Amino acid sequence: MNLNLQTILASVTASAVTSGVVLAGFVNLQEATPGTPQTGHINVTGTVRAGAVGIGAAPGTNKLQVTGTGATGGVRVNTQNGTGFFVSSNLTGANFITTGPAGRGVVGDSQATTGNGYGGVFATRTTGGGAGAFARAIGANNTSTGLIAENTSTTGIALVASNSGNNNGLESGTGSDSLLTKGAIPRHAYVPSTPAALAPLAYGSVGTSGAIASGSGNFTVARVSNGRYDIDVQGVSTIGTSVAIVAMPFETTGDEVCTLGTPTTGDFRIQVYNITGAALTDSNFSFIVFKPTGLLSPPAGLITPDMGSASDMEDWQRRDPAAFERYRRSFQQWEARAMASAPRTLPLAP
Repeated sequence: MNLNLQTILASVTASAVTSGVVLAGFVNLQEATPGTPQTGHINVTGTVRAGAVGIGAAPGTNKLQVTGTGATGGVRVNTQNGTGFFVSSNLTGANFITTGPAGRGVVGDSQATTGNGYGGVFATRTTGGGAGAFARAIGANNTSTGLIAENTSTTGIALVASNSGNNNGLESGTGSDSLLTKGAIPRHAYVPSTPAALAPLAYGSVGTSGAIASGSGNFTVARVSNGRYDIDVQGVSTIGTSVAIVAMPFETTGDEVCTLGTPTTGDFRIQVYNITGAALTDSNFSFIVFKPTGLLSPPAGLITPDMGSASDMEDWQRRDPAAFERYRRSFQQWEARAMASAPRTLPLAP
């Protein structure tokens, strides 16, 4: 009689499974979970496929459940060039929770000593107001910090935030500065009785010859004539009239004042006037310029008003007060519209 060995082994195995006997070298398939534990190991070169896997405990409703106690690790992935761990989901991609008093939800560590490694990369591609990363401390009495950025090197930077679209940026905790900005820090809307959080566009101290003694480092000065100094701010096409400029002379007798004039070159002109001598005079002075950003662009007539033969705004007001008043009121109306249209929204919390 010709017997098929494979048929015989299948028959014996089925009989053993039915009777609850585990054959050496075989895995006993059981109808219910968790079933009876078996002693042994699985080491194959092929593919292991299962509907759900539970390590340390039954998987429950999860496809993979890892449960451990003590100091044992949960999941460890070692790979050379591939992706160590990849999650794709329509809802939450990954949720990391720690319950220990000194636990860490996520630790990202780029251990290469050269190159441009990142401990973590977070991104959003939505155009609806999302955020690449969101950090918060939860609870009414929580004294924790939502986000901490640290660099242990004296030459490094703790935090960098940049907008590659308009080349604005912010650096914090640098080797020489607590805060360094590339661009302006605006406050879009004035709130009564609340200090305005404005950052100057430029500031500095200037000598009688026009030499810069100190300042923000983003401007040049040219002495065009006696008592007249044209100042040009780098990266600004025009100052216009939507600015606040304060200038003070350095002198001991108290008979000098600074006025704003129309520049021949540059963005604005500082004029030093001697009241006693009734003439412009060379003098040391300091200035500071504030300019709001993120607002509507002023109409062309407001940028370069027709002042006739007047040398500056003050002279124009004396010569033609009616025209000056019309300009002043139109500027105030534009400024009110610009403030009302300024953005004030923040991304929604995830």
